[in-house]
Amino acid sequence: MGVRHGLGKAGLGGRAGTAATATVLFALVFVAALALTVDYYRAFTAKGDFECSLERGAMIAMALSLSDLHRQDGILWMDAVKAESALRSYIREEMGFDESLVRRGPDGSRLAALESVRLTFVSEPPTIAVEGTVTFPPSMGLFAGLDVSVPFRVVVRDIRID
Repeated sequence: MGVRHGLGKAGLGGRAGTAATATVLFALVFVAALALTVDYYRAFTAKGDFECSLERGAMIAMALSLSDLHRQDGILWMDAVKAESALRSYIREEMGFDESLVRRGPDGSRLAALESVRLTFVSEPPTIAVEGTVTFPPSMGLFAGLDVSVPFRVVVRDIRID
């Protein structure tokens, strides 16, 4: 009787082994691609929510800083210093970002971070522009350390309609 070196039909030798390896490899690639897609979808959905909230804050800051003294003359004028203070306060208090522009969860984990933020305030015509990048950590541990960064730009203008 000879010694058999393979696992035969019952094991994973030959074609059955190649097919099983290919199937496992395909499943791993599929799961990784699915996880990456879910993370990017979550990041872009969160970016939409973030932009909506930031736009709301910019509109509130503008409304609080418009000068009523000039309205009757048809002039729209905004106090840029007051608008900047109101917007920064909104970002901290309502949106939950700290002084270093990082939003943390109840357990102290980082939920989002603002990077390269540029605020522009124009008094006449009243305009507030906020640009930068919002970065989200991955939702799944599969991509630990690979943050998703998405650029954003929010511009709010007040116009006079006669």
